[in-house]
Amino acid sequence: MNVSDSEIIGSVLAADRYSKAASVQEAGVVLLNTCAIRENAEARIWGRLGELQAEKRRRRASQQPPLLVGVLSCMVERLNEPPLLVGVLGCMAERLKARLLDSARLADLVVGPDAYRDLPRILAAVQAGEAQGSAAMNVQLSLEETYADIMPVRQDASRTSAFVSIMRGCNNMCAFCIVPFTRGRERSRPLDSILREMEALSEQGVKEITLLGQNVNSYADFSHLQQQQQQQQQHASSSQTDQTAQQHHADPQQQQQQQQQQGVLSYYAPGFASVYKPQRQGATGFGQLLEKVALVNPEMRVRFTSPHPKDFTDDVLGVISEHPNVCKYLHMPAQSGSSSMLERMKRGYSREAYDGLVERARQVLPNVALSTDIIAGFCGETDEEHQATADLLRRTRYDNAFIFAYSQRDKTYAARHLADDMPPEVKSQRLADLFAAYRQGQSELNQLEVGRIHLALLDGRPQLPDAQPMGHT
Repeated sequence: MNVSDSEIIGSVLAADRYSKAASVQEAGVVLLNTCAIRENAEARIWGRLGELQAEKRRRRASQQPPLLVGVLSCMVERLNEPPLLVGVLGCMAERLKARLLDSARLADLVVGPDAYRDLPRILAAVQAGEAQGSAAMNVQLSLEETYADIMPVRQDASRTSAFVSIMRGCNNMCAFCIVPFTRGRERSRPLDSILREMEALSEQGVKEITLLGQNVNSYADFSHLQQQQQQQQQHASSSQTDQTAQQHHADPQQQQQQQQQQGVLSYYAPGFASVYKPQRQGATGFGQLLEKVALVNPEMRVRFTSPHPKDFTDDVLGVISEHPNVCKYLHMPAQSGSSSMLERMKRGYSREAYDGLVERARQVLPNVALSTDIIAGFCGETDEEHQATADLLRRTRYDNAFIFAYSQRDKTYAARHLADDMPPEVKSQRLADLFAAYRQGQSELNQLEVGRIHLALLDGRPQLPDAQPMGHT
């Protein structure tokens, strides 16, 4: 997601006559694009900010133009304006805004993930000496911003793959997760804008795209309903509206009532729930989007991340099965293999429901590749709950697993109501146990691959003469 955001920011800055610098030493502005989901990611940014402060001091000592620092993972310089600023962008900017702009002045500007359009204005104000402290900050979260009208500037135009952001934010409010507080509520890009970007990428020769979102498969586009409402208003003002048009442009509330009476509203996979009431009546859902995206170019691969298991409905699995260019790979973040732990995490499902989803996925998609996210040592984790998670890893046999020790995040339910009571040495041991269980299941899967042939997409040409090409299925 940060790569996609950096490409959006690159487009915003390019429109204001910024261009990418070759190094920090040549840059007038350094922007660090950040992630706040885990403590280690933040620690790396603090270290990088310290290095940039040293660069600022070196420039002052040598009477070079000053350095401006912001947080984003690309480096840019403004044409004909060499002063260096440091800025912090993204999730960490929203979470630690005050600390970044305190007396230590580790950053000259702080911009949250929904305020990238405001970046040129803030940069200009800081460079002119007109903005410091809160005046050099915009971390306002939006209920509408999707950057749908901004065509990202790809950081490496030679790559055969690309990212396409389709939605932003998350409503799930899992006990451990800070994303709803740093990224805001869910909102989706209009379908038409996504398809236009897909078509442009196809024309550029891109061979694989990954649809992105904090909760990507909860996509729900209402833009066509807004168009229908506008058409209704136009028809209402005309005395010549016929009955056929009235039926075609039926009131969305009436459509919803009819659908409810017919019993066709089913938003989640069986056995899954959420802490919020989904507002998806009449919306274009993820399954519909995925099908239209797959049809843009049947030779272009389609992936998506990061999903929530609850939104793997039968229609989504069906679309994946029907279209050969939609990769048969599902990321199903389990977080734990214990029903009691899942309840404490506020995940909205049990171990039995998760196992049932895995079984359905493998029935609909034979040989599907599965991956997951797992947290070791969450608040109050018992040995029995830990063993249940190890059992999940061994039984499910994931192709890939992202396993991390729990790190408490401010503002979350866990930080406010639960105790982070697992000693570090216990977390480390349980982390090792889970990796061992994952590797056991993965080894069994790898044995099944012996003798099989797959079509692989190469990740570019080898850099060294004797190096073998690298690719993925």
